[in-house]
Amino acid sequence: MKVAFHQIVGDEYVRRISDDGWFPGDEVTALTPVDGLVSLRRIGSDRVDVTGRMTVIVTAACDRCCRPVSSELMIELTYHCRLGRESVDGVATVAECREEDCQTLFLPEPIIDLGILLREQIYLALPARVLCCSDCRGLCQQCGTDLNDTRCSCLQDGDGGPFSVLRQVKGK
Repeated sequence: MKVAFHQIVGDEYVRRISDDGWFPGDEVTALTPVDGLVSLRRIGSDRVDVTGRMTVIVTAACDRCCRPVSSELMIELTYHCRLGRESVDGVATVAECREEDCQTLFLPEPIIDLGILLREQIYLALPARVLCCSDCRGLCQQCGTDLNDTRCSCLQDGDGGPFSVLRQVKGK
């Protein structure tokens, strides 16, 4: 889903978002098709503003027990795409970072790869910690038993886990 600057004519170039190879299918799976629109507005010869919205229901693995967890993502995106580099005469500029700077994307050529932007937004919209429930007990570190379903015999063997050695040192 690449768009060249010269393709953006008139006030706006609007494109419907579809799943055509950009979706991050490795860690996240889409349960519904992605629904959304992206609007590109050309500002001068070296800048394009990209805005859009998309919704999708995804599933990702729980960080503790690896069960699939579904989430509805409603994403609004804004990027300011500029030609050139973020430097002056090859020396990086040092300045205070403003909110707008975090949304500015410097491009080496006048082509915007919407797939990269959309994939990034999917990852940013996911929760930092995916959990199937707030009190998920996870997997046993020794045998891999799902502790949400059954009790594990590994913990009853008396080893007490990875810090049991510290209890012995403290006792001496």
